Amino acid sequence: KQWYQRRVPITAGGFRKTVDQLITEAGSGLEHPLSLQLRAAILAGLWDKAMSTFNELCSMATNDDGKKEMKYLILEQKYLELLEKGDQMKALVCLQSEITPLQHCTSRLHILPSYLMLNSPDELRTEASWSGSEGGSRQQLINKIQAFLPTSVMLPPNRLEILLKQALTYQTEKCVFHNHSTTPSLANISLLEDHSCGRESFPAETKQILEHQDEVLDCKWSHSGLFLATGAGDGSLYIWRYNPQRHQLVEDKLVSIQYAVGQIAWSPDDTMIAVCGVEKCPEVVIWDITGAEAEMKCKISKSPEDLLTCCIWSPDGRYVYAGGLLGQFYRYELNVTMTNWEGVRLQAVLALRDNMTVLAADSHKRVRAYKFDDNIDETICDLEHQVVHMAITKKEKSTDCDSALIPLL
Repeated sequence: KQWYQRRVPITAGGFRKTVDQLITEAGSGLEHPLSLQLRAAILAGLWDKAMSTFNELCSMATNDDGKKEMKYLILEQKYLELLEKGDQMKALVCLQSEITPLQHCTSRLHILPSYLMLNSPDELRTEASWSGSEGGSRQQLINKIQAFLPTSVMLPPNRLEILLKQALTYQTEKCVFHNHSTTPSLANISLLEDHSCGRESFPAETKQILEHQDEVLDCKWSHSGLFLATGAGDGSLYIWRYNPQRHQLVEDKLVSIQYAVGQIAWSPDDTMIAVCGVEKCPEVVIWDITGAEAEMKCKISKSPEDLLTCCIWSPDGRYVYAGGLLGQFYRYELNVTMTNWEGVRLQAVLALRDNMTVLAADSHKRVRAYKFDDNIDETICDLEHQVVHMAITKKEKSTDCDSALIPLL
């Protein structure tokens, strides 16, 4: 109870009487008494009272720079409000005798005098990018000041809202069948009970069947979600376009490959697609799919004896990484250069967002990280079984390999 009333500012929610009653029953204040006085003085526009309270409170600031910044912020607000009321003489005195001697934020000191020449409060608010005394600027000032004071002295702004959002996020992350694109909020999730989406909310009904003449070996959605590529054992590669009005996929184009389509990789901008085979495939073929017909862009291959069965694009679209079980591991820059890492027998590859690191699952049941530019490699983990496919979480904290969750950090 004491922790809650000390740490959660429910006054922001308009429950001032509730807070007062809670403080009375708990026998402990919500914030330091001086911070309450400073808050009240700022909200009321009592600047002399605010400065005298600040002078008592500033010993609790984190450092000297913080003290000077807080004082400057209070005096700047005072100066702007005097101008807003049309009291240029008092504003000039404030500027010359209080703000200028601080010698703080000199870039602003060159701008503040120009506000004396403005003709109206509206012009002042526009030029100063300031919401005005009645527009929330006083509360914004309090929020800025809080950043320089310990939370035990003045509570952070919107702390209750932040805590509630954390609770909602935690519950949705633990929900097995959670399938909502909307951000969790109190408008759609209740804290009166633990959040749980029913199994019926998870897609489990067949809506459409896409036909191939042979076994489908791989399928990949484009990054935009507007296209689906499916490849089969007979060498057929279909590009399907999603129709959002009908919620269906329609055939967009067909690409014929010389071998069974084993793996598909979309370029980051979805304009190209890299394709490799399952076995006896010495190359990775890159197709441009932006036109009415797919156009072969280039091939990645160093020798007819190669066996390339996995591929991935770097997140920046500059490179394609490809490898296989005969020891080839290539980094290919389109129509420029190809770098080879000798002796690595690959089952699957992933490229990280730093555009330098590649994760590769090899024939020794390991996941290893490779950096081609630095010629550095290291083992991330050892597994009990061969890895045939890998997927990575959005935050790149873990990768999923044959249903085994592997921490990366």
